Amino acid sequence: ESSQKPSPAASRLSRAHAREMEPLEPLAGKRRKLAKAESGSEAPDDEGVKEEHVPEGEEEAGSSSPSQAPEAMAVMRRVMEHHRCPITQQLPVDPVMAEDGHIYERSALKRWLARKLTSPTTNRPMGCAVVPAVTARQTVNELVEGGVLGPDTLMRFFSERGRMRATRTASPGPDLDGAKKDLRRSLNLAVSEEQRSAAEFQLAAVSWMQDGVALSQQARQAGASA
Repeated sequence: ESSQKPSPAASRLSRAHAREMEPLEPLAGKRRKLAKAESGSEAPDDEGVKEEHVPEGEEEAGSSSPSQAPEAMAVMRRVMEHHRCPITQQLPVDPVMAEDGHIYERSALKRWLARKLTSPTTNRPMGCAVVPAVTARQTVNELVEGGVLGPDTLMRFFSERGRMRATRTASPGPDLDGAKKDLRRSLNLAVSEEQRSAAEFQLAAVSWMQDGVALSQQARQAGASA
């Protein structure tokens, strides 16, 4: 019948839509309406409840206390510590998970296992099998690009990633352009003269490699046209 009352679910949906269209109300009024909606009864007429308009974006900004910023940074620091390689104590550029369940820098773990087949973390016997830690790589890259790491950590990360990109032997081979970008970022973050000299030498080495590739290509083209 047309006079039949709507179901509680339909009433809740209708009231939820209405709330989205209303100005934001005081928290107490909202809680009363939500409690009524969950019980399937009609919402109160809000008599005596003064409506208060909150400018867009102000409620969200006001909902976070100043203490949340230090807490967020503390969480980020814990995430960073969980992803440090136990061998190098640096964020891994090419992270892998070993048989002990821990994350390591691939090259550092390979050197470790070449000397002894034990876990660097637990010192228990362990094999050489590893799997790429894709999630860890994504997390580390987000930390690096998110502006939450210190300059020394960033400098070391870019230096190592630049070196790895320049010397990569697996397909598709070296990424010399990417290596130069990383090494320039490392140079910009260098503080000591030793760090700057190392970054400048690495940049020069990559430039020599690029020149060598260009000369090799020219030689092949000359030989093909002869």
